[in-house]
Amino acid sequence: SPRAASMKKEKRHMNASHITALKTKHATLDEAIAEEMRKAAPDDATISSLKKQKLRLKEELSGG
Repeated sequence: SPRAASMKKEKRHMNASHITALKTKHATLDEAIAEEMRKAAPDDATISSLKKQKLRLKEELSGG
């Protein structure tokens, strides 16, 4: 149906504020990873979790 097609298109073209929010979140995750890695005993599970979140954001940003 034409309506479904138009909804798909909208999902692909995210609005600028949404993209900005994602980029901000990405930068925050980057900082959290760097902070964790600076610790004397970095927590691998935390780093792994943050990296997974970052990957998901990247996929969303690239329209995945």
